[in-house]
Amino acid sequence: MNLTVLFMALFTALLMAFMTPVSAVAQSDEAPSIIEELRANGAEVTALGNHGRLQGWWIKPVQGAAYTAYTTPSGNTVVGVLYDSNGDMITGQQLAGAGIATGHEAPEAQQPPPQEASLPATLFAATEQAFGFVLGDSGPVIHMFADPRCPYCRSHLRALEPSIDEGLLRVHVIPVGILGARSAVKAVAIAGANNPARAWSGDGAAETNQVTGARRIKANNALHARWQARGVPFTVYRKDGHIRIAYGADGDPARFWKD
Repeated sequence: MNLTVLFMALFTALLMAFMTPVSAVAQSDEAPSIIEELRANGAEVTALGNHGRLQGWWIKPVQGAAYTAYTTPSGNTVVGVLYDSNGDMITGQQLAGAGIATGHEAPEAQQPPPQEASLPATLFAATEQAFGFVLGDSGPVIHMFADPRCPYCRSHLRALEPSIDEGLLRVHVIPVGILGARSAVKAVAIAGANNPARAWSGDGAAETNQVTGARRIKANNALHARWQARGVPFTVYRKDGHIRIAYGADGDPARFWKD
């Protein structure tokens, strides 16, 4: 089993132990002492609301990366991402509701992609060779890591379709399964299908080689992690002799091929 899937399954099981129906629990106006202590130390804290008996928090410390945490009525705290019993990511929904972008929740808020000339050429070369499928017949190639259960990945691909159809751009779609157990299962089915492009679109994934698919998704997930990507969609491409990266869904496809 993919280690990411195993971790998420264990984490979900831990959190579900505290669950009761959302309607049965009112959100407290008082923040737990650990949250108040973080605020006192300069951290920016945003309440994400309750899910069951778990109160969610988005915490951005003075130094270091931001993270999510969940507190229980008994005063315990768990740091991580919350999934429900179906494998759907609750944290992403909460972050989107709070207007907080971390990669896949609100692509319109993503920062412009920096030019990364110093990125290792070997990492880009590995991305070029990564398992996936290519949309388009001509034009420069961009390499997009995408999770099949990420709606922004799919909407981003739809936004790129006119450029693809006009022969201005080719998109190397690299499927990953990083948004929970159901994402991993779907990604494996796509990666093991005879025609991954058709499987991605929802047609052709009935017959799939699970072993092959799991091996391919494990490699793609590891490659995505090596880029230290913040989420999906995550795109890497070469332009003007430099390796560039793009976070989230971009509204102007021309950036990938226009001088």
